[in-house]
Amino acid sequence: MAVPKSFFKIDCQAVKIGAFAGWSKASLLLYLTLKAHENYGTHEAYPGYNTIQRMTGLSRNCIKAAIDELMVRKVLDYYDSGADMRTVNRYRLREDWEPIDPKVFREKKRKWMQQMRG
Repeated sequence: MAVPKSFFKIDCQAVKIGAFAGWSKASLLLYLTLKAHENYGTHEAYPGYNTIQRMTGLSRNCIKAAIDELMVRKVLDYYDSGADMRTVNRYRLREDWEPIDPKVFREKKRKWMQQMRG
């Protein structure tokens, strides 16, 4: 059975300058999965954790860590549905993100994690 073809957009310049070089494998897989689900008008995607797990092979904890990484990199805005099972998580892929130096990223991530822990 042939797999139907579909395409999504990635900024070629970002690839050429190595913008993804410092990303974890999990964050890159999550980004590609979200791009595959993205509505190009709103830049939002709504795949559930089960869908992301099936498509990437990542565990829930890896997905959560990848969401955190993409938020620190300012690539993703994430809206958690919380305990309300009637709503879905909303992911908004930002088009205005810029590559972050790995040293700067580590410091930003450390500060962000401290804020999240309260």
